[in-house]
Amino acid sequence: PPRSSPDPGTREPRLNAHKKGPGALHARPCVRLTAALALQPDNAASYGGLAEVYNAQRRFADAAEASAEAIRLSGAVAGGNSATAVFDQGLIFWNLGNLDDARQQFERTLALDPEHGEAHYWLGMANLNAGQVAEAAAEFTLYLDREPDGRFAEQAGSILAQIQP
Repeated sequence: PPRSSPDPGTREPRLNAHKKGPGALHARPCVRLTAALALQPDNAASYGGLAEVYNAQRRFADAAEASAEAIRLSGAVAGGNSATAVFDQGLIFWNLGNLDDARQQFERTLALDPEHGEAHYWLGMANLNAGQVAEAAAEFTLYLDREPDGRFAEQAGSILAQIQP
């Protein structure tokens, strides 16, 4: 699940950002990641990790910023976006309550990696919330095809039983 933090205008992480807000349990990884970014500011993996920490701390706006930077940097390095980074940003948008942007990120994830099971599940959830029941059912079915024992398999099966005729 998701992440967030740096100021995209300067590309410098907010080095003391870990000191505020909930999630003291995650303070040490946050300090280490911000220190790593101070040494290597173009490290997409560190921004991704920082986004995960911020997400765990429920600092979703910071998580969205760090995740966006991870995506930007991974695209610059790999010649394209990382499906994992795009998916993580979708989860962050979901946590922020921004379901339209979340849906777009889950769709982008599947364009990058059509076999990404959890992206199918979350796209199904986004479709269900948008009232697109047939599309949601299709995504839940694709999720269960790819991850029949996945962590959301029980929920997906239960939702399918309720929404399918």
